[in-house]
Amino acid sequence: PKVNYNDKTNLAGKIYKFISEENIFDTLPDDWKQIHKLSYENWRPVSCHDIDKIVSRLSDLRKVENLYLRNVNVSIVQDAIRMQFNCDGTHFVSSENYEQFIEDNFDGLY
Repeated sequence: PKVNYNDKTNLAGKIYKFISEENIFDTLPDDWKQIHKLSYENWRPVSCHDIDKIVSRLSDLRKVENLYLRNVNVSIVQDAIRMQFNCDGTHFVSSENYEQFIEDNFDGLY
């Protein structure tokens, strides 16, 4: 079923908060706890605007001759866009660097 984006991101934030408040979390090594804290204490999901930009460029990527965009995943939690291509393997970029990735690798090819 469809889930409202704000509801989905609120739930993700609650899950990470829940994890950090569980007693078992205290048994983790301090460096792991610190990584979790730094990653999710001030977490902000990828914006709807950025998701719209990402999706709007997919048709351009599919027009690149001799290149096949097999799979795209957008992680709203970790701000990671994973793109799998037939010949170049897998590329990871953040939503902030997505447009630059497109320009650096595909500008003028479609």
